[in-house]
Amino acid sequence: MPFLVPFVLLLSLAYCKFWENEDGLPSKVFQNSYPLSPWGNPISINTADIAYGYILYNFKDLNPNDKEVRKVLEKVWKGICGKKTMLVQSPLNTSWSNMKQKDIIVQFARSQELRYTTDGVNWAKMRSFATGEIENVVMGTNYYIQFTATDNHNVVLTHNVTVSRDRSNNYFLFHHTFVPSGSHKDYLGEMHFITHIDRLTRRTTFLKSLRIVSYNAWNTMPASWFISGKPRFDWYYKRMLLMAEYVREADPDIIVFQEIRYDETLGDPTHRFQLQHLAELLPAYQYAFQPANMYVERGARVEEGVAIFSKFPIAKQDYIILSRDFADKDDNHQRVVLHATLSVPFLGPVHVYGTHLSLSERARDRTVVELAAFIDKNGENGFSVFCGDLNAEPDTRAIRYLIGLGDLDGKKTDYRDAFLQVHPEPVPRSSNEGVRRKALTFPTDNPVKRIDYIIYKQGKGVHVSVHNSQLIGIKPLKGTESDDIKAGMMSEKSAIWASDHRGVFADFVFS
Repeated sequence: MPFLVPFVLLLSLAYCKFWENEDGLPSKVFQNSYPLSPWGNPISINTADIAYGYILYNFKDLNPNDKEVRKVLEKVWKGICGKKTMLVQSPLNTSWSNMKQKDIIVQFARSQELRYTTDGVNWAKMRSFATGEIENVVMGTNYYIQFTATDNHNVVLTHNVTVSRDRSNNYFLFHHTFVPSGSHKDYLGEMHFITHIDRLTRRTTFLKSLRIVSYNAWNTMPASWFISGKPRFDWYYKRMLLMAEYVREADPDIIVFQEIRYDETLGDPTHRFQLQHLAELLPAYQYAFQPANMYVERGARVEEGVAIFSKFPIAKQDYIILSRDFADKDDNHQRVVLHATLSVPFLGPVHVYGTHLSLSERARDRTVVELAAFIDKNGENGFSVFCGDLNAEPDTRAIRYLIGLGDLDGKKTDYRDAFLQVHPEPVPRSSNEGVRRKALTFPTDNPVKRIDYIIYKQGKGVHVSVHNSQLIGIKPLKGTESDDIKAGMMSEKSAIWASDHRGVFADFVFS
């Protein structure tokens, strides 16, 4: 049931009182790390309180033939097939554009009621203006659906989709991956698999390589408190157009985005979901998305997380909740690590991870150990790559641990920083323009430090070298340039930048 205007104040107050009980004391002082796999067998409710952010763990299996499942698919069917878009003017060119819903076979369906919590344990209750009754707060519903269907070339594909329904019964495609039901290697050789198959075929045939981009998308900035309405959205979407242009120029095989946001404060349903905007502008990729944080802003649901875009089939995806200390004011956002297993013809399974680490140094030192354990568990024998805005400079304990130069809790890693394989470590806060333009990643308008990374684990039986690593997104939108670097990036005097972070790419070559 949609919540009416009086809920705005109540939910805002609840957000301010997060993690406090009636006595004003924290009801939960520490959130443990644990794995989640909405596409496999979810962990037991006995080991998890939250699924992400301020959403309680709550999954329910559905009958694949249930009318509710069919209705959900019907609401987003044209979007799945690429025939309906949110903002771009032309339909997307997919190899399954002619797929009919009546011909599919639903293999699996699960729902997740988005039960809001203000203490991390209990389902929040609010008084309804409409009925005067105390009701449980539900922010929407997520649906996880797997189905098989034949594409335009008579190839059977297995599709995994996540559909999110808001409180006003608008439906959003949060996640769409697909794999051939037969041989992945054979399928990749066919001309219809991805838009840029000619380029990819040349790369995989003559130079077995992967180009990977990590990019913080700066959520839906500018913030609602700074600018609102159409001017806010126009500024934001100009950023997305510029970001997509930079990504297309880099032409990566894999992209890991951070700070991808679903934001109801933007109003119009077509304006809310950043991932869908980028997916329409980058149609050659399939994508997996996992929210990390969720909160309520003036009664509106806002979720932010990480996404992995891939030109290769995403065969599997799961994630872990990272631990969180509620007594640490700098550890005030829930963090996750999203993992996707890609089927790459010349390598086999490739493990890709994405995260956005805490602002708290103490939290980073704790959670990078959890991250490394997750990586080692999944990819002992294959190639693994981890991308993210780590909110940490290279000389910190967390980064030194992640690139094999230091230990934490008596543990070490054998990972490497891709950038350092081809460049020296830049001097932070350097006045050298070459260093500032080519090595430092944050903030984009006046870069002073390197906090965005592509880190990799070679794995047994894998021989890889890094041939190149560069920054992207270093210039503002043409015609908006400004010499006033003191203005900041949310100012009427500011240029329009794709993000407050530069993106970084690395070229991996395998032998």
